[in-house]
Amino acid sequence: MMNTLHFDAKKITQRYEAARKRVRSGQKGILSKLKPGQQQTRYYGLFEDSLEAAGLAKALSKPESEIRDYLKIAANAAVGIFEWQYTTIGKVGYLPNYDEEVFIDNTAANPWVYVRAVYAALAAELHRVLKTLANYDAVEQEYEHMTISPLLREYSQILRKVILRETENLNLRLQQLVTNWSTDESTGSQFWLVQAKVLLAVIEGNGPGFVEIVGELSSTISSYYAAPEHQNDPDRFLQLPVLGLNALGKLWGIY
Repeated sequence: MMNTLHFDAKKITQRYEAARKRVRSGQKGILSKLKPGQQQTRYYGLFEDSLEAAGLAKALSKPESEIRDYLKIAANAAVGIFEWQYTTIGKVGYLPNYDEEVFIDNTAANPWVYVRAVYAALAAELHRVLKTLANYDAVEQEYEHMTISPLLREYSQILRKVILRETENLNLRLQQLVTNWSTDESTGSQFWLVQAKVLLAVIEGNGPGFVEIVGELSSTISSYYAAPEHQNDPDRFLQLPVLGLNALGKLWGIY
């Protein structure tokens, strides 16, 4: 399908070729022998580069198979991110008792990465990867170098429960989340609230409501990226939450 969004085609093409090269390099990089602490960094780089390539490929109206291939790479890379999240990257010994302080960099294994990884796995129909990601809890730890919003934390937990099909009382939890945050009209909060409403429609089997809210989500994303500074943003073209949640609805037989 031809992309009707306005963007700088020359810049997008250049960025796409650069992203493709980074993905190929990243795939080779994760196969090489790495020092402790390098694994998660390499997988994270491949994850982000693959999503960027997918968005730019969509902007350039590349075949759906190519876009899906990048989503597959991203989803598989995310497994590596969470698999290596507790890798020790350094130790410092203190005299005279030789106590050690252990440094672990878990920054990449955060709820924002987790949600996008689940969406990529859903959109690429990687059910094995989806089950693997469901084994990880991206909110069980604290992140020293970044701030995670409470709404994102809660949403990532609920999404994990949906993937596990552990839906007992989950509709009440979603309704409470929507109620608690409904007065926050910031773009960031609305972004997650609309997605929470989609999940609610999924677990309630509300087909018509699901279609309507996914359309609302698409509009919310488009509105956010309407600013000139986001004109060439890969996320604007990819709309990963829409792809992922549409796939989730299909998986659950909602439509």
